[in-house]
Amino acid sequence: MANKTIVQLPEQTGVTDNDVLAIVDSGETTTSKIKVSTLLSGISGGGDLVGTTGDTLTNANGLGPADNIISGTTDFVNFGFNNYVANGSVNIGYDNTQLIGFGSGGVSIGRGNINGFTDYVSVGINNSHSCCGRTSMIFGKNNTDSSGVTLGKNNTSTNNNNPDSTIVGSSNTSNAQLVSIVGASNNASAQGVVMGYSNTGGADGIIFGGNNTTSNGGYPSSANIVMGNSNTISAGNTQTIIGNDHTISSTGLYNSIFGGKSNEITGTTSGTTIIGLQSFTATKDDMVYLPALTLVDYASYNFADDSAAATGGVELGGVYHNAGALRVRIT
Repeated sequence: MANKTIVQLPEQTGVTDNDVLAIVDSGETTTSKIKVSTLLSGISGGGDLVGTTGDTLTNANGLGPADNIISGTTDFVNFGFNNYVANGSVNIGYDNTQLIGFGSGGVSIGRGNINGFTDYVSVGINNSHSCCGRTSMIFGKNNTDSSGVTLGKNNTSTNNNNPDSTIVGSSNTSNAQLVSIVGASNNASAQGVVMGYSNTGGADGIIFGGNNTTSNGGYPSSANIVMGNSNTISAGNTQTIIGNDHTISSTGLYNSIFGGKSNEITGTTSGTTIIGLQSFTATKDDMVYLPALTLVDYASYNFADDSAAATGGVELGGVYHNAGALRVRIT
């Protein structure tokens, strides 16, 4: 045969057991040959690379020993060992599982991840998608998610029928739809936002801080807001606390506590606000409770009568004084 360059050789369109490749050992002076099947067997570490007819495979498509369990027959990729592979799944690593009979399309990268349903993604170690046919993504370690996005470690999202929860942090638990948790050791059983640590959100709404607790008191939608530390809203609807160590146990509506410490609104009270007091309990509707007031710019509010106060810019119902005698403008 006349000398030819490689590009002049006829193209091989198939692979058979008789096909060989040239091998040159840098320590030898001779050229050897190796069968293609022997070469591929050595690369795969034990014969895992088998089947190349279209998209239909008869074994794992990838690299690694032959101890993977292959139950799928189409469109899957496996790189690693001890993986349990189903149709339409991708496994990179070891000890990963795509459960059979629960859909396809799962992706596991890492170790010990379990994908139970379609369109689940696990990146990390010992993560588990518990249920139930909804898109879910986990990044981290020892997380369990049924539907949503989880980033961190030891987090759990458990409500199979309520999707779209997002958890970022560690040791958080969500059992509701449309929940966003950022922090550590928080627990949310109603939709809303929880940020901080050791908060318990049992009512729709927003919690920022630490060791706060809300419950809906029987209302289907509570819309409570808590910001601070060690506050509790145990009943009612549309309640607001900003501060520390406050409690709203009233079954009423639209109560608020701002600032101060250890204040409480009880009974069936509605529409009441406490501002800046300490250890005070409110039980009446539509009240505003304040500590002592001080007019810092008192000299500018000294007027002889309502007419002079009006000229000076005091609105109807506004407060002024006459040589220290407190007055309210009514005309």
